[in-house]
Amino acid sequence: MTRWPYPLQPPFFHSENHPAMNFGAIGAIMGHELTHAFDNNGRHYDSTGRVKNWWGAKARKAFLGRARCLIHFYKRYREGGRQIPALATLSENIADVGGVALAYDAMNSFIADASPATRKHWPALPDGMSASKAFFVSYAQTWCTQPPPPAQAAALMNYDEHAPPRMRVNGPLANNPAFHEAFQCPKGSKMNPLEQ
Repeated sequence: MTRWPYPLQPPFFHSENHPAMNFGAIGAIMGHELTHAFDNNGRHYDSTGRVKNWWGAKARKAFLGRARCLIHFYKRYREGGRQIPALATLSENIADVGGVALAYDAMNSFIADASPATRKHWPALPDGMSASKAFFVSYAQTWCTQPPPPAQAAALMNYDEHAPPRMRVNGPLANNPAFHEAFQCPKGSKMNPLEQ
């Protein structure tokens, strides 16, 4: 039997983290991968993996409208003076936005369903943080990275289907009402734009 060589470990999961932090890290990654089944590529496959147009006309129209909005939204981001390729990164952007939303909902359900006796044994939240704030900070920390040199960053934008790491944080969080509420982002600010 082949074993995966990298067990769950920080920064994605740690048994000494409050569950909100683990949901923000590994939970958002799991949600990201699940969302791929319904993104602009995955939606073309049915439950058996066959290419099949299984969505109804109303669902397709709604999806395409929302996808256009997300393309428009991500076009506002620039890296190294260049607009990120919002159409080329659409699948990953959908999965990032969906992954954060799914993990946040899962965290809230998990916390609500836990008994007081269970919650009593959870590690404490970081000082001054609610579960919501800890979730979003944990998510953002998974994308902490040393930026590549400008020439390499520009080259990556020519072929990488992912947005640059900074946009993988700012994009999903700026599209998330729970983030706006947790951090009291004023309407019309960079992280709570009027158009989402």
